[in-house]
Amino acid sequence: MPENEGAGVAGGLCIEYRGSGESYLLVLDAVGRLCREAEAVHILSVSSKYAPTWLQQMPGAASAEQREAPQPPIPGVTRDRMRREMAEALEALTADRPLELVLENLHRSDCASLDLIAWLAPPRTGRRDRPRASLARARGRAGAP
Repeated sequence: MPENEGAGVAGGLCIEYRGSGESYLLVLDAVGRLCREAEAVHILSVSSKYAPTWLQQMPGAASAEQREAPQPPIPGVTRDRMRREMAEALEALTADRPLELVLENLHRSDCASLDLIAWLAPPRTGRRDRPRASLARARGRAGAP
């Protein structure tokens, strides 16, 4: 992970696309970028433990051996389950240091990604045990402030 004064940084970019799009595309982009950074082994280890359905959505993050091995389907995969898995994975990843999520172009994002961001926004334990940050940018409509 690139460092910013001790914090990891993950960036996701949502592009304008035609059609229905893919759930969690913005977050998959950010996590996929993390999996290609210096701490990829740690990120993949945490993800395989806490967010296995996310790893199935990112075949490029797996090693060649993992891609060749048959992957059994994970039963009961829903948007809600994926949201809980990512929340737990991010909690584990931020146990030692904060992680800045820089999410660009939210105005083009899918509903699932926005639901995950809303889920992560409030402190989950009622207090903030460790610092966390997220930065999200969206453009308003033309002519809007």
